[in-house]
Amino acid sequence: MRIQKADPRVSYRNNPLVEVICQARFRRSEILERPPGLLEDLASEGYTNVAEVSPVNIHINVVGQQVGGTEVRESVSPAMAGGLQSYNCVTPDDNWTVSFNAESVSLSCKKYSSWSEFQPRLVKAIELYGKWYPGTKAVRLGLRYKDVIDRNKLGLAHREWHALIEPFLLGALSLNVFVDDGAIPDSEVAGCLTQALVRLEGCSLTLQSALLRSVADDKKTVFLIDSDFSKDSEEISELANSAEVLRTNLKVLHEHAGTLFRRVIKEELHGALEPIS
Repeated sequence: MRIQKADPRVSYRNNPLVEVICQARFRRSEILERPPGLLEDLASEGYTNVAEVSPVNIHINVVGQQVGGTEVRESVSPAMAGGLQSYNCVTPDDNWTVSFNAESVSLSCKKYSSWSEFQPRLVKAIELYGKWYPGTKAVRLGLRYKDVIDRNKLGLAHREWHALIEPFLLGALSLNVFVDDGAIPDSEVAGCLTQALVRLEGCSLTLQSALLRSVADDKKTVFLIDSDFSKDSEEISELANSAEVLRTNLKVLHEHAGTLFRRVIKEELHGALEPIS
């Protein structure tokens, strides 16, 4: 299945993206905890702040996490779990992070501006990873977008979520779920979480949404839209050894991602986000 395009791809003046992550996972017969030279190569690309991450295999609950500038309650799991020594290499402005261990490498961005800026950094990070882990075979490539809709910041505090978000993401917040002539008031829904796994043309999509409530102000909520597009077929196996293979598969994921967001929001929210192109 291919997501039908609603409109040409646009950028927003009030960009709701709080994080973009792309991760490649690999299958290896020999595990090296820290390949010599990779940290130095990443430092030469501007990732100069390095933190070692101890192996973890548990889920953790975070209270008071900052999501898009709002302090919320959310359950999260470590990004690089799996019992391996990992490294986070961060740019001085704290915007770009390359994280890696012996089985994966990822690039994340907190202030995403464009694909033309993100993709070259990603290609370079995976190229360097392949240099120090020669012969590695990819088993999964994922491109993930986290959007946080804050009604207060958009001048929409008076609007119910069902006026802004399409119903398939809203669960109990949708119209006519428990009543025939309207929706449950947002203030009476303590939390809401939806998840869908969808097979798309050339990739898969894990689409999650959640109503997140502020710790400081229990009446304030934001809405998280978390979309993870991935490929795990044989055609991605050589992506660490071929920039062409990587770009070809990224193109599939990126095209679906550009179509999805416009499909999950309604016209009023689209206007409030102020499309600029």
